[in-house]
Amino acid sequence: MAYDRTLGLSGDFIDKPLDQAIAIAAAELSDLITQREPRASLIEVQSASTDEDGNIQFKVVVEI
Repeated sequence: MAYDRTLGLSGDFIDKPLDQAIAIAAAELSDLITQREPRASLIEVQSASTDEDGNIQFKVVVEI
């Protein structure tokens, strides 16, 4: 859907300590995947890497 404001992450994790930011973003990713893609069963969301600029990459495992 175009301009669907509920589709992405809220940004609540921005400027938080790294461990808090990871926890908040992972929880939001889990909720979004569960709500938006009912055909997929969420198995795992984990932090994969973080670079020196604070960009966090996540590994998401789903079962279809």
